[in-house]
Order: sequence, then C-alpha cells, then structure tokens
Amino acid sequence: MSKFIPAATVVVLRQRDGVLETLLLQRNQALNFAAGAWVFPGGKVDPVDQVVEGELEQARLAAVRECQEEAALVLTPSQLTAFAHWTAPEGSTKRFTTWFFVAVVGCEEVVIDDSEITDYRWLPAEQALAQHRAGDLPMLPPTYICLSQIATHQQAHTFLAQLGERGVRRYQPRLAIDQQRLGFLYHEDAGYQSLDLFAPGRQHRCWMVDGICDYIDG
Repeated sequence: MSKFIPAATVVVLRQRDGVLETLLLQRNQALNFAAGAWVFPGGKVDPVDQVVEGELEQARLAAVRECQEEAALVLTPSQLTAFAHWTAPEGSTKRFTTWFFVAVVGCEEVVIDDSEITDYRWLPAEQALAQHRAGDLPMLPPTYICLSQIATHQQAHTFLAQLGERGVRRYQPRLAIDQQRLGFLYHEDAGYQSLDLFAPGRQHRCWMVDGICDYIDG
C-alpha cells in the first residue's frame, strides 16, 4: 500500500468588476506529478509546518506557505476556511491526503516562482471549465469538481456561506475503468462499494477521457 502524503491546497478567490475569479497556476511540464496541470496553490505538509498540533492546523500552515512560495500571495491562517478533504485512490503513484481551503483576497499581485510554477491565470470558474473541456486547460478531477462548485456562484460570500452550511466534504474516490474511460467513483455513487458501473441509483463520479473530465452528480 502506498504511504499517505499529507498535503494542502488553497482556492484563492477575488471579486473583480463584479466577476468572481479563481487563481489557477500551471505546474512545470518537467515535474514528476501532474506535469503541466492547472492547479490551485498548494503542496506537501513539510516539517516546518509541524510546529503546531493537529493535521488540520498543519495543513493550514502548509497552504499559507505554499501560496506565498508559488504565487507571492501572503495569507494568514485565519483567512483560510477548510471545505474539503481528498484522499487519492488506491493505486496512485503518490497517495496524497489533501485538505482544501478557500481564501478571498483583494488586488494583490501574483508573482510566480517560474520554476515549479510556470504560468498563472485569474479566471471565472465557468470559463476555466470551458477551457478545460476544449482541451486548453489540463487539470485533475479535484480541481475540476471544485471549480464546478464555484461556478454556481457570482459572489464569494455566497460560496462561503454554502460551505459553512454543508461543512467539510470528504472524497475518497475508487478507480474504475470502462473501455477507454478512467472513472473516479465517490461515496454517494450506487456503484462505489461494488465498482459496478451499471448499478441502479445515484451516480457521483468523474470520468476522464483523453485527459478531459466529465463530472456527474445526480
């Protein structure tokens, strides 16, 4: 079994000219993991983050540190709201267990490190999703699903209010393959336990075909 790797990521939002935008960073094509993918700022929990007690608080410090290292955005731990926790599926090369936070910023300038991160964009969530579906913005399912949730909101405060009502959502996907499609099944999916892709009932899954996500929740 792969060893779990604690990690953290932060979804950075801003309101610009009445439009809710999300910060996305592009990972270097030379990296071993998620090369070239567009992601939220984040990374592993390092020893320097373990000066506080508790997995969640250590992840919070890691998210703050990574955001500053990758995008030169200075956040405080109190700005971060935890809203999701993802565990990479069995069989993953690197099995990250990642806390997802959200933070709202103003007009701060983004400066990338031009090493691990090679580009950045502020995009409305729906535009980012459309660019991904067009093949122009590669991303992994957790990023796609988070953006899908943000896309239903026009204001940051309504998104934060929704997160407060629902609490932290946990995802522990199971892998399934159907012909040329790679599937990630989530707990609420009728086929989650059996990996029966045709089990009657609710579908909560994300397919990837040629690197493009197709998220189903219903």
